[in-house]
Amino acid sequence: MSPSENLSDQALEFVAQRFRALADPKRLRILNVLFLGELTVQEIADAADLKQPTASKHLAVLRQHGIVSRQKDGPFARYRIVDPTIQDLCTIVCSSLATRFETAHRELAAD
Repeated sequence: MSPSENLSDQALEFVAQRFRALADPKRLRILNVLFLGELTVQEIADAADLKQPTASKHLAVLRQHGIVSRQKDGPFARYRIVDPTIQDLCTIVCSSLATRFETAHRELAAD
């Protein structure tokens, strides 16, 4: 979003909803796992160290916001990231915050 873009209140609400969907550590953990590729709920739960019902609940939120999709595969459902901007966004935010965290940690250790 550039400063020259004037978004309507409805568009800004849509953006805020997307950020709220991403504003949970468990959902971010799930996305981190899905960056590796398409997986079943149980594979996601195992890799993200979550219980299967918890993973399913968070996947439903991500799906509702158009971040992931679900495809039936026999008795299983496989999930994948469908919004290609999500990985870029997470990389930008995480790398910036990691740098800030390391700096703050060094400053505290020096005290």
